[in-house]
Amino acid sequence: MRASRPFRSSAFSLVELVVVLTIVAVLAGGVMLSVRTHVARARLMAACRLLAAWDAQTRQAARAADRPLLLSIASSGTVRLPGRKPRHLGHGIVADRLWTGKQATRRGTLKVVIATTGQSDTYAVRLTSGGHVSRWIVVLGGSGQVLELEDVRDVQALLAVR
Repeated sequence: MRASRPFRSSAFSLVELVVVLTIVAVLAGGVMLSVRTHVARARLMAACRLLAAWDAQTRQAARAADRPLLLSIASSGTVRLPGRKPRHLGHGIVADRLWTGKQATRRGTLKVVIATTGQSDTYAVRLTSGGHVSRWIVVLGGSGQVLELEDVRDVQALLAVR
């Protein structure tokens, strides 16, 4: 009589497959969170460049037209340029804080008057992408120079806001 041998399968069991799929799902979730943060930062940097370019265009247009122009920045991330339809800073980008030396707001619109010389009040805008990545953009009114800052204390020092 032959001795019976236990049945051996070369396939994976259902429990092994579930464990492997769970590990892959956890790793994929971690990668997605990391990628989302990098995408939010990239969008934020692009929005910073857009705002700086639109400010420079408005300053140049005020000098060329020899009249004051208004640049409006809404907390929704919408920017109104003189003589153009409203534009948005990008998908998921909001301006959650708007400051000048004269006014500070979390909601509403910051209106920057650019004189015929191309000068304005110094202003700051905190742009946020996805609610967890943010950056301050400070535009120096006399020169139009743009500074990107992360610390609110640096912004307060520039604007003398307390």
